[in-house]
Amino acid sequence: AIKTLNHEILANAQKLYEMYVQYFADANDAPEMQFYLAELLWKRAEGEKVPGLVAQRWEDAGVQHCKVVEMAKVEKDRLKTSAYACVLAYQNALNLNPATNNPVVDTEKELSEVPKPEPLADIEGKMVAAIDMYLKYVNDPKDDEFTEMKFNKAQVLWRHNHFDEAIPILEEVLVARPDHQYAEVFANVLLDALNRSQRIKDLIAWTDRLLGMEKFLADKADMRGDLEKIKRW
Repeated sequence: AIKTLNHEILANAQKLYEMYVQYFADANDAPEMQFYLAELLWKRAEGEKVPGLVAQRWEDAGVQHCKVVEMAKVEKDRLKTSAYACVLAYQNALNLNPATNNPVVDTEKELSEVPKPEPLADIEGKMVAAIDMYLKYVNDPKDDEFTEMKFNKAQVLWRHNHFDEAIPILEEVLVARPDHQYAEVFANVLLDALNRSQRIKDLIAWTDRLLGMEKFLADKADMRGDLEKIKRW
């Protein structure tokens, strides 16, 4: 059923898998059936044509892939696949894309106080938990997926003013991967977080550090200009 894109067939197959994992949870092949259920829901999310249902389809896929990881009874490769798919599904539901989330530090706007942390939405909390689960299985700072997962966590925290939690992660990914395709975004989010949390000494220190990274700035003329503007602030 997973190879078909027929909506009716996928819906019927989903019901069968759901019944199996519910009523035969102790069966030897239950973890395998759980994986197939998660993959089927992923396929449904990919093929969903109704805009109002897309986010929910991805969230459903994320929930089921997380269950595969929580069961921890499938082979290692599938465990890693589900750990990654769990996060990616939530990311798709939230429409997170580093390329479209690149802030510019506003040095001309004075903040009267540090913005208060806001609660994360339920699905955002699920994604952060899923990332933490994924990082148990992948721990290579030079791995692109590892780097992007850490940044996605920091990005959600930053969006909701959880600067104390976001800043160390942003510093970590930027130090480890200044060569990453989204390194400029990492730097801009970090500088924005430092500015909005009024950590001015740290902001200036990171500005100096980035200005000294000639290789990093070689193709980033706009960013170099923004950094020099911060220095004149």
